[in-house]
Amino acid sequence: MCIEYRKHNMIKLKQKQSEVASSSSKCPQCGYDEFRRTTFRSNDPFLIRTFYEAYRCKKCRHRFFLINTIIVTWSSIIVGLSLFMLLAWTVQQFAVPELEARDIAFYERAKERAAGGDGAAELQVGLLLSEGRGVIKNDKEAAQWFKKGAQHGNVEAEYQYGNSLFKGVGVLQNYKEAIYWIEKAARIGHMKAQYDLGNIYRFKSGVENDDKRAYLWFTLAAGQGLMEAAIARDQVEGRLKPEEIAALQEEAGRIIDESR
Repeated sequence: MCIEYRKHNMIKLKQKQSEVASSSSKCPQCGYDEFRRTTFRSNDPFLIRTFYEAYRCKKCRHRFFLINTIIVTWSSIIVGLSLFMLLAWTVQQFAVPELEARDIAFYERAKERAAGGDGAAELQVGLLLSEGRGVIKNDKEAAQWFKKGAQHGNVEAEYQYGNSLFKGVGVLQNYKEAIYWIEKAARIGHMKAQYDLGNIYRFKSGVENDDKRAYLWFTLAAGQGLMEAAIARDQVEGRLKPEEIAALQEEAGRIIDESR
């Protein structure tokens, strides 16, 4: 039994050693289609040893080479990825200066319009300064432009200036003035200002905790589709009386009517 088992293993080993590399391949010398894997010689070229496999014909004993498809496939993938990364890097090197040039031109045009008191342009200048796009980042100067835009009635500038005051970025922190500007934007329908105002009253940020005011502003922001505001509104609602909720909903309706 043991002898038979060993014979069986020897047969399988010989079959594996003499497996045909490809059913469509034949010996280039005699055309015979059965050959076995053999070893490389020290004088075989480097590229042959890297990308090919050596075989010997079982009939005429001719030694020849067939391409190693696995090695070639992986090499192609690696080379392709390397070329792609090189191309991406090259594009980035040329694209970034072009993008910077566009930002600089955009900043110059916005500043030129802002000099004439254009609230939207003043907001743009402030945003570019706060982000450092087309100009060196300068939070103090950005806050000044946000203030100008807010004073000229730009809603987004009102929110940005209020946010700068609230966080004390580029300007001295001033909760009272910050809430004034954020609420001014919120009453005109600025969704983010409404949500932020709700959080200010909910978490006592510069004001006394006021669940009713928080509910009011969360309701307005949720009415514009802000899911975070809807979740916050529902969390605050449990601390209010039914009559308080009804009154606040009526007030929210009046604010919407006034903003139209």
